[in-house]
Amino acid sequence: MDPLPLVDFVATGSRLPVTAVAFLTETIVVSANGGMLRIHNMAENKFIEEKAVFEHTRIYGILPLKGNEEGHRVLVFGAKSWTIVSILIDFGTDTMSIQSATQIFAVVDWIKAAHWVRISPTSTRWQVALALAHNQVLVCDAETGLVVGEAACEERSILYAAAFAGDTIDDLLVAAGTVFNQVL
Repeated sequence: MDPLPLVDFVATGSRLPVTAVAFLTETIVVSANGGMLRIHNMAENKFIEEKAVFEHTRIYGILPLKGNEEGHRVLVFGAKSWTIVSILIDFGTDTMSIQSATQIFAVVDWIKAAHWVRISPTSTRWQVALALAHNQVLVCDAETGLVVGEAACEERSILYAAAFAGDTIDDLLVAAGTVFNQVL
């Protein structure tokens, strides 16, 4: 098996470490350096665009919500902040652009994981589930940022990691790794 080629996208701006990465499509990758979000075209081996999302916060999570062919909503989070940006693709001119976040939302604790969920399988309105560092889950409206639900585990130890599964609120699952070597 041949080794995978190393792709190095040089962009303008700072030389901060890459703190998050996600595939937008099979050939388009979104990455984060500090508070900057960047688009890369893997097929053409080139950097496309970057935009500041958070001024004083590093991005630690990028979760695309697959959209139509022309646009994607992307959930971005870091520290105690989260937002949604749009990445627009114009196939006519072969361009892509990151639209600025309209609002940055804050929560009371560090975000360890995030996940897109719907109220029901037929719902077109999306919500955002957030796993917080002290073993709490918030469900927020994706448009307004308002908390519409929350749950907390009896075990209140600090989380080092968390992950979600499920597409709706009713089937949402969370796994959490604690400082005490437990998975809850």
